[in-house]
Amino acid sequence: MMAKSTITDSIGNKIPVVRATRVLLPGRPEGCRKPDTPWLISPMAVFLLALVIAVFFFRRDKRRRRPTRWFDVLIFSSFGIAGLLLSFLIFFSAHEAVSPNWLYVTVNPLCFLGAFSIFNRRVGKAVLCYHWLNICSILVLIAILLPVTGQVVNGAMYPILAVAALRSATNIYIHRCEKKATVKKVRA
Repeated sequence: MMAKSTITDSIGNKIPVVRATRVLLPGRPEGCRKPDTPWLISPMAVFLLALVIAVFFFRRDKRRRRPTRWFDVLIFSSFGIAGLLLSFLIFFSAHEAVSPNWLYVTVNPLCFLGAFSIFNRRVGKAVLCYHWLNICSILVLIAILLPVTGQVVNGAMYPILAVAALRSATNIYIHRCEKKATVKKVRA
């Protein structure tokens, strides 16, 4: 396209824009399409597995009335790390496609609060508020923001958002059970 382009100087001479062209890396005429990712290691398969594991831990935690803390740390820390990366891209990147990312509503650095505050009993109400906000933000994101804004989300995001909502619901349920147990102890 540019090889045949010319510029006319002040005298009227036509000067070529490109003096010579060289092929640095010859490619195949059909392109270089890589093979598809095997289904077992695709993001959808991994996140569906995480959802199955979260359902298993929800059932176990509901019976034991104690949260599986290491799983919460793993899930919410990964959301927090992704939130840090997303924060950097949103606030310091000049790329136009990064800024209106509505996943930032749920995937943000505040997820570290849900990851590490479960080890401290004194911040119980703050953690409970975080988990309620997490569930509400996921519902608002899926039900309102994504359809209205038109942002296209990879289908694998839905299972991992369900994992975060399920873990938050687990923590809320266990907190409510602990609260009811302490009330029964006080009355007795």
